[in-house]
Amino acid sequence: MKLNIDKLKSDFQLYSSEWLNTEEYNAYIYNKFGIEVDSHECLTLHCDVITEHKLAFGEKPFLYLWPLIVSQIPDGGKFLEIGVYKGSILALTQLIARELGKSLTSYGLTPLSNVGDKYSNYMNSDYGNDISFLFYKLNLDTENTIIIPGLSTDLEVKEAAKDQGPYDAVYIDGGHDYETVINDIELTDKILKPGGLLIMDDASSLLSLSKNHPGFPGHEDVALAIRDDLDKRSNYKHLFACGHNRVWKKLNQ
Repeated sequence: MKLNIDKLKSDFQLYSSEWLNTEEYNAYIYNKFGIEVDSHECLTLHCDVITEHKLAFGEKPFLYLWPLIVSQIPDGGKFLEIGVYKGSILALTQLIARELGKSLTSYGLTPLSNVGDKYSNYMNSDYGNDISFLFYKLNLDTENTIIIPGLSTDLEVKEAAKDQGPYDAVYIDGGHDYETVINDIELTDKILKPGGLLIMDDASSLLSLSKNHPGFPGHEDVALAIRDDLDKRSNYKHLFACGHNRVWKKLNQ
């Protein structure tokens, strides 16, 4: 089945309005998103490629989150990912935009190296080549995908990200240490448009997830940074979560 923009917009509004932080609802939305992935060819294609070539760490239900996000980005809009790894989400946003007939520029802020943190160690690899390989396997060109090389904590890199913005959606999936997450939230607030979406990975360890939840709940430092910073910002509204992926909207204040 092809992605349908009207259904995606409807689903986004539905989950944003009805989400409850209960074990039952969080299990429901995780299972529902997994079923949706299996129903759409472009998502199963992406899943098969990244699984075969070990190009991502994400869980299958998360793949349906991204059509919902892209459905909210205006034609000609901009998306920024902080922490790219091997390009799974950059490629997925372009794959979805192509299927929906949208023009989207995807930016990736990444060191293109195996820099890790206290939670994560990454393999040595040619990350630029890995990104190009994934785009090749998905028959995507890279003309609408721009890499901003470096760490999000570096002043020059922050300025480069600001120069390319503002953005309609920002995905924080970089360093997981508390100070780095705080840095990335602060940077996002400066470069995300009012009305734009903030998505955070590894972010749900303080949410109500069943002990039998099949996925990873997230890292403690990410959840604490959200509690101590993002949750105290009056210009952000939490919309919904799927597993350890969470979505906020920046309000027009």
